Amino acid sequence: MAVERSRRRDARHSASHDPHPTTDAGAAGDQRDADADAAGDADLRPFVLLLVLDALVGVWSSLHAPALQRFFITQIPLIGLAGLLWGFLEGDLKPVVAKRLLGWLRKPATYRTLVGLTTAFVVFTLGWSTVEVSALEPTSSELVFRANGTPRDLGAVAALPDSAVCPDSAAHAGAARSDEQAGADSALLNRLTTPLSFGMWIWPAGRNVWFYTGTHVSGRAIRVWPWWRRSLQYPEDFDEVAAVRALPMFPLFTGLRSGCSVVLVLREHDANGLVLAADTLSSLTGLQLAYRDSLPLDSLARRRWDDSLRLRGRREAIAQADSTGAAPPDSAALLQLDSTGAPARAVLTRRWSQYRVVHTRRPLHVGEHIYWEVRGKSRARLLSGEVELRRETDIILGAP
Repeated sequence: MAVERSRRRDARHSASHDPHPTTDAGAAGDQRDADADAAGDADLRPFVLLLVLDALVGVWSSLHAPALQRFFITQIPLIGLAGLLWGFLEGDLKPVVAKRLLGWLRKPATYRTLVGLTTAFVVFTLGWSTVEVSALEPTSSELVFRANGTPRDLGAVAALPDSAVCPDSAAHAGAARSDEQAGADSALLNRLTTPLSFGMWIWPAGRNVWFYTGTHVSGRAIRVWPWWRRSLQYPEDFDEVAAVRALPMFPLFTGLRSGCSVVLVLREHDANGLVLAADTLSSLTGLQLAYRDSLPLDSLARRRWDDSLRLRGRREAIAQADSTGAAPPDSAALLQLDSTGAPARAVLTRRWSQYRVVHTRRPLHVGEHIYWEVRGKSRARLLSGEVELRRETDIILGAP
């Protein structure tokens, strides 16, 4: 019996010190290790998703959502407070809290929720972007408009009338007036509101937009992309726009039937260019052609008009003297002519000051050339000319 017990004891001892366990025991151990690794990976997935979502929100909000970015940053002290409170937990409570948080994250519903939030955020950010407009001049204050497309996307224009429009044909009144492309969004830009962030829905492939004010317009369309912020500086990245005033004189209506009007047409570049604006003239009231906001009339404009009429009167007097063979008027005669013509110039200037605003199909850039023409009955061309646009451009419509 003693020998048998000794053999059993040696067998157990050799089994316990066997450096090469059986194949079944090794396979079981490997399986446990694999299960442990899988469980660890499952525990890490929610944490990785939280980190990814946190990084996406931080980067995107810094580009396109300043308000969200400010909220995102203000939560850092809250997280620090949570870490501070964690340090005050007693040793037995920390494992309990950690276990409960881990158990909540291990739930399939929690993981699916995190996946859904991350996916929804990515899809949303692919369809939304912003353009930032900053003011360089602290004293400027402008209403900035955003328009979709490009400045060359001209709106529809009505067909030009075949004959002059008369008051007894109200159905044709204003038939040649051009349509205006309305701004999709607007905001006031000044030293208090700069920079402005214009948010818009876009396709993942991008979208073209452009910006304008009453005095400036972006020179070209801006391609807006998701996850990329475009920036403009006002007025550095903008072109000046011109306000064109058409000023009719009485001889323009000579020979037309009483009560009828003539048609003013504004074209790009030359006589075959696209129509930028068209409207009727039935009195001595001026027309101001501008894309959207009219340029306010000031005393300088009235003085400029008076000088133009005064010089025109002097040239006509000199031309009349040349045609008759008489001696040209001297300086005293020209001063007398200026004095006698002052009341008539004042009346005409006052009539021009009551101008109507006609919207052009696109902004008129300072420095570009345009072609204008005046048509009468049966579309007969009475006047025409070309002009290089300035900040304020006057076109005086005299005798045919």
